[in-house]
Amino acid sequence: DNAPQFAEASYNVYMMENNAPGAFIFTVTATDPDLDQNSYVSYSVLDNHIQNLPVSTYLCINSMNGTIYALRSFDYEELKNFQINVQARDTGVPPLSSSATVNVIILDQNDNAPVIVSPLEQSGSAATEIVPRSAGQGYLVTKIIATDADSGQNSRLFHQMVKSTDPTLFKVGQHSGEIRTARSISQSDSITQTLLILVKDNGQPTLSSTTTMHITVLENITENVSENDQLLRSSVHFNDLNLYLIIMFGCTSALFLMIIIMLIGIKCKQSMSVSREYNSRRFCYNGGDSRNTFTR
Repeated sequence: DNAPQFAEASYNVYMMENNAPGAFIFTVTATDPDLDQNSYVSYSVLDNHIQNLPVSTYLCINSMNGTIYALRSFDYEELKNFQINVQARDTGVPPLSSSATVNVIILDQNDNAPVIVSPLEQSGSAATEIVPRSAGQGYLVTKIIATDADSGQNSRLFHQMVKSTDPTLFKVGQHSGEIRTARSISQSDSITQTLLILVKDNGQPTLSSTTTMHITVLENITENVSENDQLLRSSVHFNDLNLYLIIMFGCTSALFLMIIIMLIGIKCKQSMSVSREYNSRRFCYNGGDSRNTFTR
């Protein structure tokens, strides 16, 4: 007359991702104060679905001792936690049962390397940036933008310059990823500078990615920008002129159409007036003939 009882109504279990299939997860235990056959307890996982799949595809339980095993490798980026209900059932007549909830929490492992989003390498070639020779100390060249699919400390990123043509000319912010000039650019500096930037995460073990960047130093970058601005303004002026011409042509066409309609209206009105005058004269003529006939 006593149902099996779990020590807790709910359990929180932590499982590291990338586990091997068949790995141990947790053991639940229920006790039954009855005697003999009535005290024997068996365990089972109640039917449920995890991400639209039966719970039986994720784990299994030993019916004799309540030990739960994983049937697949868990991925934190795809499944962060799930919940199952475990039932304990005795062998009495009638059998009695109770259940407990097991919350399985997947822990993140540093299994994703940083992905450099910007600047992008095009067709296998290194990214290229342009800097004026007049740039002074602290001039912002570009910013390295990277992401990491892991979470927490595993997704914390650090930037480091591994190699450069001139180590004294550029520097990269460890946390910001900003590439700036460490000093003013002199006439003796090469017009082409190559940087190798390393982006690493804070996980264990540390994972990293690298990107190569070519920086071109130009003498007349200001003149080029001015020429481009002038071409842009000329293009805008040309587009505005085309728009004005189109509007003028449309207005002229509309005015011409209105004049034609007015002429047609005047012509029709004149035709109607002539027709009414002709009919009136004909009626008067016929009326005079009738009176002459009557007199006779």
